[in-house]
Amino acid sequence: MAQVFWPALSCVLAFAMGALTDSVALGAQVKQVPVEYESVGGHGLGLGNTGAASLVGPSSVRVNPALLALEKQYQLYGGYNWPGAGREFYQVGVVDSKTSSIAAGVMYTGYMDDYKYRDELKSAEEGLDSPIVRRGVVGIAKTLSKVSVGLGGHYIEGEGLATDRETGQALGRTNGIGLSGGIAALLTPAIRVGASAENVSNKKIADYAPTTYRGGLAYIMAEGNVVAGVDYRQRDRVEYFEASRPDPLNPDASDDDLMDSPERMGFVSLTARIQNFLRFLGSYGQSLSDERRSLSGGMAVVQDKFSLSYSISKPHLKHEPLHQSVNLA
Repeated sequence: MAQVFWPALSCVLAFAMGALTDSVALGAQVKQVPVEYESVGGHGLGLGNTGAASLVGPSSVRVNPALLALEKQYQLYGGYNWPGAGREFYQVGVVDSKTSSIAAGVMYTGYMDDYKYRDELKSAEEGLDSPIVRRGVVGIAKTLSKVSVGLGGHYIEGEGLATDRETGQALGRTNGIGLSGGIAALLTPAIRVGASAENVSNKKIADYAPTTYRGGLAYIMAEGNVVAGVDYRQRDRVEYFEASRPDPLNPDASDDDLMDSPERMGFVSLTARIQNFLRFLGSYGQSLSDERRSLSGGMAVVQDKFSLSYSISKPHLKHEPLHQSVNLA
């Protein structure tokens, strides 16, 4: 049954996204970071990797560590991702908010294949492969009355982005640790707000974990079975991926207004749990700083002791590649 269901669901969601967009082939340079940079794991892909006030569980380790303390749970998580460009990657993690008054979570991202070095003259699609070797994120949170506060750490190990112009081989490998933090609060029993900041301390790894600010509002309905969200995300640009590539015939030409300001996006999202065992997720994102739009969706089968979800996303509606993931928690 599963061999038929998941591919069928993938085709339906992909067709729906294609019908809503005017996609063009990824032949020209795409000014966006690899999808792994934004992937927060868990159900996050189905919500556009946002949810600063709503996304509890493994995804909150990155999105907003303060949310770790909102639900009493012990959860193991594993997910596999098929990005539209670049290597496939996996994410594993654990969240424990039961055994202590301080909730904690950890998330690890790794790859099955080695990074393929490239020079600036290869295709844009190859250029969107993430240079990450391994990414680890940890978060802790504590609830104080109606307010929850969280702290996090981001460890990065990645291949060098500077390349030898003759061989195209990366020069060196980068690693480092950055600090994150977040806060969440109930304004009313039905309205929750949250805000977070990711990697605000280490510019050395900014090209691998760009400083990102998130803010959101969640409206909780039907005893928590339906959650509507509005989110704002601001991310620093990554020059290696988002700046114009030098023209080999005119290497001194460099006029790129995109790099003058961070990427700013607004999102609307909805999560609905039906019959207590099915959960549907969806999100639409609109850039406030350029032409980017995104669309995401997903479905999860939820039981008392586990959940199995499939999510699909078009991180950039003007381009064909889809990002897909399957997650078990």
